[in-house]
Amino acid sequence: MDAIRLIVELLEKESFEVLAIMVPGATLVCLVSAVRLSLWRGLTFPDFSNPIAFVLCAFIAGHALQGLGRLLYHRLRLERFLRDAREGVAVESLKRLVQAVLKQQMNLDVDAATAISICLSHVESRRTIYDKFTALRDMARGLATASLAAAGLVAASSRAAAYPGAGRVIGLGILGFLVFHELYLLFEHLPERSVCAQYLDSIGPPHSAHGGCKTQSDA
Repeated sequence: MDAIRLIVELLEKESFEVLAIMVPGATLVCLVSAVRLSLWRGLTFPDFSNPIAFVLCAFIAGHALQGLGRLLYHRLRLERFLRDAREGVAVESLKRLVQAVLKQQMNLDVDAATAISICLSHVESRRTIYDKFTALRDMARGLATASLAAAGLVAASSRAAAYPGAGRVIGLGILGFLVFHELYLLFEHLPERSVCAQYLDSIGPPHSAHGGCKTQSDA
């Protein structure tokens, strides 16, 4: 019971570090450890049976995966080839509504990113749901990147042709990428949606296009 309570408290306080960093990092470390004797016998690896070495390697690998994931998803715009644009349009509409409310009530003409920051500062302690959705989104992106990295490492190995399970590992890596990429798309817009909804709820009656903000048809 004490161990379970400790895990729950850790998830509540450090959800991003546990979910977004440690889970993808530990996954990649386990995958590499499983095939290292068959593909990379000449290389020296840390002793993953040592808990300290395992956690340290998972932490480093997790940060590396998040960096690689941001490169793939935000710099190279990988998600645009495998996404449903309708959800993004709905979130952009919600952010424009928040911008209109800020313009009307506070006379602030800000961009969408600044509007989200204002919402976060306004909801304060209630931003926990935003942090959780962000951690889950980045965990999914990290696991997708870990799956792709594992498949790439096996495919690039000089011994892959002689390793009977190489094809299965590569296939599972690609399948894992597609599955976790779909999970990433599920969580992609939830952080911004949640904080925008919390902000609009906190400032009074529900705001809609025909409520707290005037539209062209109301003018």
